[in-house]
Order: sequence, then structure tokens, then C-alpha cells
Amino acid sequence: MAGREQNRQDKTRICPFCRMEISVFATKCFHCGERVDPPRTDQRHFSMEDLGGRRTTKYAPSESVMAALETFRAELIGDIQSDKEGAAGGQAGHSGERNNAPAPPESGLPSLDEHSRALASLHEESRPTGAFAQPYAQPGSSLSKRLGTVLAILIVLAVLAVGGFGLYRMQAGEEQEPAVVTMQVSPPNRAPQLLEEGKLLEALSAAREAIGLDASEKNKAIQKEVCDAIAAKAEEHLNAEPWHPEDLVRARELTSQAAIIDPDQSLLELEEKVKQEEYAYGMMLVRPEPERGGGTAKFRLNALSEAAQEAGDKFVTVETGEKFAGRFRLIQVGRSEAVVEDLLRNRRIAYYVSGNYAPAE
Repeated sequence: MAGREQNRQDKTRICPFCRMEISVFATKCFHCGERVDPPRTDQRHFSMEDLGGRRTTKYAPSESVMAALETFRAELIGDIQSDKEGAAGGQAGHSGERNNAPAPPESGLPSLDEHSRALASLHEESRPTGAFAQPYAQPGSSLSKRLGTVLAILIVLAVLAVGGFGLYRMQAGEEQEPAVVTMQVSPPNRAPQLLEEGKLLEALSAAREAIGLDASEKNKAIQKEVCDAIAAKAEEHLNAEPWHPEDLVRARELTSQAAIIDPDQSLLELEEKVKQEEYAYGMMLVRPEPERGGGTAKFRLNALSEAAQEAGDKFVTVETGEKFAGRFRLIQVGRSEAVVEDLLRNRRIAYYVSGNYAPAE
């Protein structure tokens, strides 16, 4: 017993700095001189081997008193047998009860005495059944896990089989089903009806849409018919009788919107023609100088007009009866107005210093 107490006191551990063996209670390593922390709480729990017993692989620590005593006896069996052999002669006559004790079991372990059996009987019903009360046994494979694995494999195989069969049916269907030829039926061309109703711009939009769906000769002919109708309407505004500047504005708006809907070459040329007509009429009277029997007038031509571009100058001074700007002739000069004649359209126009113009009375 004194030897076991000595072993408890001499329990050692490893220095974390120099890796040399020191006492578990040491606070300073006598090898390297470094200070070491006291052992943690879990280092203070010692096994039977740490307390001086012999190492065994047949028994594990138990929480039961009976199992603990049996384990302790198993570990100290060598000491017990040696003690019995040494004290057999001296104790034969001294204690008759020891000689009458039950024989050891087949494993060679000595039997518990009456006091130990009474103490163990108090905890017999609460003997643990966990890993500390019996040797550890390798758990076998769970039946549920095996069934789950087999079921998962079957599900995967079933999914693969269904997917493969579906792919096969799809490929077979593509090979067997003939291609369906669909014929696209174009809606009727609404341009002729809109043209009869006098809706020129709507008719042009419908004609262009019909050509986009079906560029047939019939639809192209309908589009040309609509373009000719727009050109005729613009010319009607320009030659209106009686004429008013508003007719020029209507012709310009019609041709501009038509060129936006269908930028055809004929419509672009028509738009440019109407613009030049507007530029020609867009000159301004700068200074009238009336004289007896005539007079002179100074005009400022529109810079975008063809007359101004050909002359290279925006200002022109003309006398009564003189022709200018390629199509006009001055016929009368007043104090704040001048009357000119449009030889192309055969109409008279009065220009005022204020910048306005209107049909001459």
C-alpha cells in the first residue's frame, strides 16, 4: 500500500517547453527552468495503472461498485496471489475462516469476502449496462441502414430506366412523325378600301404592311397606286383655287408624313418638291420704294430656296415689271407692300413689310 502511495506522489507529466518528464505537481521545470501551469482538471483523473496497478486489456472502469471491485481485483491479482503465498504458513493457525473461504473461480480471481458482497448487493439492481459495465463490442450494421441503401439504389436505377425509355420514345417519335408543312395565309390588303375612303396615310401604312407580309406584284401595284394618289393630292393643294397659304402648309404636312411612313424614292422626291415650293414663297419684303408709275422693292429670299442658292445672295432689288427668283415678277409697289405675280402658278401674291404674305385682291 505504501508503494502505491509512493507511485501516486511520483506521477509525472511532460514539460510543454523542453518535452522532459516532470512531476504533475511541479510549477517550474527543473530541466529548462520554464514556469509551467498546474495540470488541468481532466489531468487529475487517473486510471488504475496511474495509481500503481497493472495494465490490463480485459477490464474497463465501471461506475458499479461490484464491477469496480472486480476490476480492481483483476488488476491486482498478481499482488494478491503473491501475498497469499507469502502469508500461507503464518496465517494457517491464526485464522480458520480464511482457510474455509470459497475456492477461487476458474479465472484464478480470489473470492470477495462477506463485507464486499454485502456492499455490492446494494447496487446489484443498478448495475450499469453501458460501455463501462461490459467489454466494448463492435456494433453490427443496422438493418434499417441496409434497407435504406438498397432502396436508394433501386430508386436511382428506376429513374435511369424511365429517363432512358423516355429518351428512346422521343427519338423514335422524331424519326417516325413526318414534318408538318404549314402554309402562312396573309391577311387581305386593306389599302384599297382605305384609299377609297380618302384616308391616304392609313392606306399607305396598310400597303407597306402588306408588302412586308407578302411582296407580291399585286401588293406592289397597290402601293404605287397609293403613292400616286398622295402626289395628286399634294398637287391639288398647290394649285388650289382660290388659293391660300394654308394649302401650302397642308401639302407640306401630307408629303412629310408620307415620306416617314414609306421612305420610297418617289415620296422623298415629292416631299422635296413641296419644300422648294414653300421656300420660294417664303421670301420677305425688306424695303419698298414706290414711284410715280412704278417703283422698286428689295426682297430677302429664303436661304434654302433654289433661287438663293443659284444667285449666291439672299437679297435682291427689282423694279416694277422685272422678273426675279426664276418665277416671280414685280407688278406693283406700295408704301408698305409689294404685289408680285407667280408665273408658274398663275396667281398674284401681296408681300408686306411685316413679313406676311397673302393672295392679292
